[in-house]
Amino acid sequence: MSYRPLNIGIIGFGYWGQIFYSKIVAIPYFQVLTICDRNPKNLSILTKQSITKTTNPTEVLLDSKVELVLIMTQVASHFELIKRALEKGKNVLVTKPFVLRTSEATSLIQLANTMGCKLFLDHTYLFSAPWIAIQKQLRQIEPLLVYDSIRTQFGKFQMGSNVLWELLYHDLYIISSIPVGATPISISALGGAHRSVGTLDVASIKIKYASGLDAFFHVSMVSAQKQRKITMTSKSNIIEWDDLKQTQRVLTYRATQTKCPESGRSLDKLEEPIELLLNENDAIQSELEHCYECLRRSCKPKNNVLDSLRVTRLLELVEESIANNGKELYYDEADLG
Repeated sequence: MSYRPLNIGIIGFGYWGQIFYSKIVAIPYFQVLTICDRNPKNLSILTKQSITKTTNPTEVLLDSKVELVLIMTQVASHFELIKRALEKGKNVLVTKPFVLRTSEATSLIQLANTMGCKLFLDHTYLFSAPWIAIQKQLRQIEPLLVYDSIRTQFGKFQMGSNVLWELLYHDLYIISSIPVGATPISISALGGAHRSVGTLDVASIKIKYASGLDAFFHVSMVSAQKQRKITMTSKSNIIEWDDLKQTQRVLTYRATQTKCPESGRSLDKLEEPIELLLNENDAIQSELEHCYECLRRSCKPKNNVLDSLRVTRLLELVEESIANNGKELYYDEADLG
């Protein structure tokens, strides 16, 4: 099968932009035309003479040959850059978080529809081998009752961001792609700012879902240990995903009941864990190839921004709940606009 090359421009060539670039050049039907970064030192590592290097994002947006713009900048700049790209008729793949306000997300989605452009959110978890295997497993067991996640690390924030937008964002996007579906009902959260005034760096959140699922999240940017662990529990099954482990990243447990011979009472017991077999892949490359398929064959994106719109609204409610000392707030789809 022949593939028509997809011409790409990149805005933001720091850590994440350089990772994406390394994946793009490995795909023969992707062609990078222009790369922009405000720091000339970042551009100095580029050796390909065919690529235009610039510190001005306008040069990327005015390149009539560019079909897909990758926006790999800090979240505070996303809205304006995405808006300008869409106004020029460009398709956009933007790193997460999408934007910081529901009103901005709604505006950009409407603009993309008006311009006939595709708007993708970079969410590599959706294309990772563990999550693909877990989704298959979730279709075979009872509905989830509990989703329990711990994400911790130590580090600095993007401009205008906080621990919710840095870490909680991942879980909310993952839970939105659970096969059975998860419609939120209410949110309550507690958190605080400790290392920098006004910037949340630790939080604990509970979200209730219409399916009966209760989701618990602990996120921290003041921990010495980096953790990425999710436990999903149904009536008789437990799935444990530790994304930092080199082996046995996803384990499944079966819960059974036995009767105590002496008392006759029922006792809960976990069987030995079974490791889920993973078809290892390069998640970023899979995501890029998916974007290509959507652009060339008009398929529906897995990494669509409609889910991100809902996630953005949930994050706003989490911030509001924390500001009101853990007050339970209710999610309403009508608020999405």
